[in-house]
Amino acid sequence: MMAGRGYRPPPPAPPGISGPEVLLLLAAVLWLVVGGVWAVRAGGGLAAIILVLLPPAVIALAVVLSRAVRLLGAEGARLAWAVAELQGLASPARTAPPPPPQAAEPPPVAAPAQPAAPADPEPQLALAAPEAEAPLARDDLVRALNFPEDEQDAEGIAALRRALGNREVRQLIHAAQDALTLLSQDGIYMDDLAPDQARPEIWRRFAQGERGHPVAQLGGLDDRAALGAVMRRMREDMIFRDTAHHFLRLFDRILSHFEPEAADEELIALSGTRTARAFILIGRAAGVFG
Repeated sequence: MMAGRGYRPPPPAPPGISGPEVLLLLAAVLWLVVGGVWAVRAGGGLAAIILVLLPPAVIALAVVLSRAVRLLGAEGARLAWAVAELQGLASPARTAPPPPPQAAEPPPVAAPAQPAAPADPEPQLALAAPEAEAPLARDDLVRALNFPEDEQDAEGIAALRRALGNREVRQLIHAAQDALTLLSQDGIYMDDLAPDQARPEIWRRFAQGERGHPVAQLGGLDDRAALGAVMRRMREDMIFRDTAHHFLRLFDRILSHFEPEAADEELIALSGTRTARAFILIGRAAGVFG
């Protein structure tokens, strides 16, 4: 079914330590052993210690840098797959042809009453929409804003499909996709961020329009490198700035719809999604939280 719409399998999992890296580490250990014996026999002077320690340190640094580059490439491939998958999910469905005209009916006869549909036990998120759209379940919204993990994440993909059927949520998902793509250009990925978890009442106050110091806890993010990169892009890159502000507005709107009926646990779940992490990062850089 997925192959029929151009589905691409996700990239492999992040790579482990490669064979050459293992050999380099073994060489460093061997050098330390041999060099340590030599340094003891040579009297253990400062020059001898430096000569023993410097090559393994250089080797260890090379291994760390090599692994970081490979992990960054793997994360970039994963994001590219997620963007391509989201674009495939967002492609408009083909409309069915209209039914053939029917013959004229005789004078109408009262039809038997239809049984009422069973109540949906799943909590619904009533979003404003000019078209007649089915309400979106709150847990579907949370799953969709976290994006599917991979092709095996059947629940995440199904939730994303349902979320894309709602106009306002679809706009936010597309804006989040654009923001995440731009952030990835600076090597910033949401899985690497760990913002402080704000209390649910802080999220409620923000959703109800409060700004400044009372909601400053929402901006609890200490990744100086990521914040600096986002602030620089917002100063120098007009496309990034416009995309960021558009994303912030849409997230704020959805949050205001979500909060009144959401339980504290649902607000916490929403705040941990990749979309919410992007909101916290960009909002902090833009001074939204005071």
